[in-house]
Amino acid sequence: MDEIAMGAARGLENLHLITYNIPAGKYIDHGPIFYKDGSRPTYVNSIALDKEGNVYTLARFLHNGKEVEDLVKIPDPFGK
Repeated sequence: MDEIAMGAARGLENLHLITYNIPAGKYIDHGPIFYKDGSRPTYVNSIALDKEGNVYTLARFLHNGKEVEDLVKIPDPFGK
């Protein structure tokens, strides 16, 4: 049996920003999130919002052959 590190994906996955409005029962998949160079954030396991509606998450990516942590800012998906 192959062991997977805690929080690890079994393979490369696309991170999607998904919102759910509880009172309205409305689910929206805002699509996959990529870095500007087209690479995918990995090991994403946290989320926070600011007063302007921007979404923040911690992720990892490869930089010069090393895996580094990154704070990712996603602009307000509703464009308020």
